[in-house]
Amino acid sequence: YSPNDVCASSYGVEKDKKLSIKHYEEAAMGGHNVARNNLGVEEFYSFRYSRAMKHYKIGAKMGCEQSFGNIREMYTRGLVPEEDYKEALAGYQEAVKERSSPERARAMDYLRARDGSK
Repeated sequence: YSPNDVCASSYGVEKDKKLSIKHYEEAAMGGHNVARNNLGVEEFYSFRYSRAMKHYKIGAKMGCEQSFGNIREMYTRGLVPEEDYKEALAGYQEAVKERSSPERARAMDYLRARDGSK
């Protein structure tokens, strides 16, 4: 478990939302794209959609599939304008393209074959 998992879920400790968010912020500033997405989720559920979108955009531009999925969901609900969606899509696609390589493709093929996935 990460320190944030413990703070957010009360695994043996008192639940501390502020400390949980602090850990997400530290991880996000360190480049952890899932932590960035989780900050967006916190903002979304606090009805701060523009702040959520900022976190999701950063995550999407880092290649976080969850962040891009959240942007797509917000766009389909009419919560963000089309230009924001297009910007996030372009950033996400660029990040995915940058991290693609023949070695990664072979590794993914191997894992899919091993696990019997598509």
